[in-house]
Amino acid sequence: MNIESIERLIKPYLQLPLECDGFSRIVKYLLDQNNIPNTVYAGILDDRIYHVWVEVDGLRIDYRARMWAKSLNREQAELPHGITPIEINDHWYSKVEKYPIVVNAHTFMVLTNIKSTPNLLDCSAIPL
Repeated sequence: MNIESIERLIKPYLQLPLECDGFSRIVKYLLDQNNIPNTVYAGILDDRIYHVWVEVDGLRIDYRARMWAKSLNREQAELPHGITPIEINDHWYSKVEKYPIVVNAHTFMVLTNIKSTPNLLDCSAIPL
């Protein structure tokens, strides 16, 4: 799975007003629905903030770390954002453990306020 395909799948949901745990549920649901193996993790961001993200095949998917910039007394650009190889930003994350969650269609619909998910194999349904 390449980064561009995952980004295309997630892009329609980036602006949802969700924190890290809610957004990670959206990402997990989309990946699960497209048979993309993934793992949700929880840990500490910058040694101070509890945080949740998703990993896929050596990539970290984290679009919510920057929301903590002010609490961490950091500039947003300093914090990780997007889909990156795990080793690039690994120094920001500590006390990492698997965060076992199951996300069903009902949870997805409540979090997104939509009724269906686009299929990664048919990207024409995803607005760019």
